[in-house]
Amino acid sequence: MNNKKVKKIISIIAIITVVLLLIALYLYKNHNATISQDTHQSASASKGEAKDSTSNSAAPDPNSNNKDEGIETDQPINFQSVSAENKPIIVNFGSEGCPPCRKFKPILQSLSDEYGDKLYIRYIDVWKHPELQGDFQFEYIPSQVIFNKDGSPYVPSQELIDNFQFQVIKNKEGKHIYTLHQGPLPEEVLTVIIKEMI
Repeated sequence: MNNKKVKKIISIIAIITVVLLLIALYLYKNHNATISQDTHQSASASKGEAKDSTSNSAAPDPNSNNKDEGIETDQPINFQSVSAENKPIIVNFGSEGCPPCRKFKPILQSLSDEYGDKLYIRYIDVWKHPELQGDFQFEYIPSQVIFNKDGSPYVPSQELIDNFQFQVIKNKEGKHIYTLHQGPLPEEVLTVIIKEMI
């Protein structure tokens, strides 16, 4: 065999080897992702079965704001249903893996306990339940979206916008669709906002 043929055969073998390695890597990753997803679905199904088997009463309303229950939810929020009850809405997006979120959560819980049925506060762990973020766009957590009791977006004062970087989020037509704050808010600021809304 001459040198040209040997080089050509080596090149073909090298290309085939690289392609096979890429295919093997792809299959390995997909296999692990499938196992992880199956495990997550099995765990979720087991939790669901446990909830169903331990409770003979009606399922609790995920939109209720009783003092006995925590504010964290793993359910989608029905904003129309809550605004039909004439309650202001504060939804915080955070995570247990985020230290500022862990510090902020008890403040939200305390305010929920204090204002009871006059206010709807929920905490969504976006690392556990990223699908519950919906169309709300934020860059970091904790982040809050705030709505008035009639369901319209809360309109912060210019002072709040300047001092606490509230964002008025608008759609393509320029309509205000929600109010966003990124980062934890001081309890006294939240209290002022709540008193203004209820």
